[in-house]
Amino acid sequence: MPSLTLAPRLDNIAVARQFVMDAARPGVGDPDAVGVMASELVTNVFVHARTPVTLTVRLGPPVRVEVADGATASSTFRRFLEHAPPTAEPTALGGRGLGIVHALATRVGLDIDPAGGKVVWFEV
Repeated sequence: MPSLTLAPRLDNIAVARQFVMDAARPGVGDPDAVGVMASELVTNVFVHARTPVTLTVRLGPPVRVEVADGATASSTFRRFLEHAPPTAEPTALGGRGLGIVHALATRVGLDIDPAGGKVVWFEV
């Protein structure tokens, strides 16, 4: 199962997207959509948690992409993962990432890492 750890730098978002697209390509019909979902989750980590991420792609079926980071999950974040977040205002600069993931994925979830941090995952 392919895995990659990246430092919290915005230029690594494109690296994450390409890694996930390449790793998931054998198992999904639309690797671009999988790459977009992964880059949205990685962006959230880099902007909000500011920790390194470890991406893991598990070829299924279903294909599962995991984004692990070193931050705890706030109650607001947990609610957004349980239910698609409200639609962002048209002029907002952010706030669409988790909605995109919910719209494109079959399942979305959160696992708490006992060693600290969390793993946000989606399946297609």
